[in-house]
Amino acid sequence: MSYKSDSRRNFIKRLGQFALSMGIFIPVAHVLSSEITALGPRVRKPNPFISTDGKPILVCVEGDNFDQMLSTGLDAMGGLSKLIGDNENVLIKPNCVTSEVYPTTSDVNSLVSTIEQLQAV
Repeated sequence: MSYKSDSRRNFIKRLGQFALSMGIFIPVAHVLSSEITALGPRVRKPNPFISTDGKPILVCVEGDNFDQMLSTGLDAMGGLSKLIGDNENVLIKPNCVTSEVYPTTSDVNSLVSTIEQLQAV
């Protein structure tokens, strides 16, 4: 048996063809045609990182120590406490691709530094 590398697009295309051939489309079509309840937009906090003239703040930090760079950048914007309250839930969604390395996949050290900054708040 030989292994052939394939593109993501072709994999999804073949997966869709397989699903259709197995009759999976019929239950999905039923769900899609049933009554759908539209939800309003979720309530979000306004961006706390804006300048006095109402423009978003952009901070550029250079270096090779991510932890220090992240801390410096967050301090320059006023800190995460402007965005996150005490005991608030935070979702961190790293980019994980098991066969790839940074920069395709999130750097583990950057995730650790980010989590530490969040925990400090």
